[in-house]
Amino acid sequence: AGRVPPPAWFSAAMKRGASDALGDREGKGSGKRRGPGDFSLIPGDSGVPKVTLGFKALCTEGLTTLLLGSRGAVKNAIQGETGAKLVFSNKGDLYPSTGFRVLGVYGEDLHSILKALDQVLIRLVELGESEKAKPTRESQDLLGKAPGEFIFRFCLSRQMAGLLIGTGGANIQRLRRDTGAKIFIDDDTLLGHRLVRVIGIPEAIMACLAQVGQMIQ
Repeated sequence: AGRVPPPAWFSAAMKRGASDALGDREGKGSGKRRGPGDFSLIPGDSGVPKVTLGFKALCTEGLTTLLLGSRGAVKNAIQGETGAKLVFSNKGDLYPSTGFRVLGVYGEDLHSILKALDQVLIRLVELGESEKAKPTRESQDLLGKAPGEFIFRFCLSRQMAGLLIGTGGANIQRLRRDTGAKIFIDDDTLLGHRLVRVIGIPEAIMACLAQVGQMIQ
């Protein structure tokens, strides 16, 4: 896998970004193990590093394949470039009621996590663009309705999702206004998490992810 230079939207988002945390804070290993059907990448599970920060992105099977690459080459390249650790849920171990694999992105600081999410977004856009020519069922999971829009999904703990929404929806409304992204949070809480969709052009999506970090740290 060749080195992919960071696009312009990442630099712009970093200027608006946070300096502390993004997603769930991951502490030391809890000793818990995943049970059947539990999508969570829990600290203490095999392969999950003991680090400060963690973010759970949701990926289609096609995006997962693209991110892994042949013999894990793309995944290894992303880890080397960003300093983050990428841990995928097993095939068939999906976020409840969806076809999405869970990608845990772990790091010691926000910068490394955002750089890794940027690489995920690059490949999501790449896959989405290829799907435009020959639409498949997966196209609906990657492409927004408006031209140039894509869909990035992640999940947050119930507490963090409530913090992201804010009193009377104030935080999420401000996030939409400031970044130009459309952000939706599912009402259902599944295994302690709520699914979040960010829809927009790549610049807006990255700006949104960076500001999410500020809100939930």
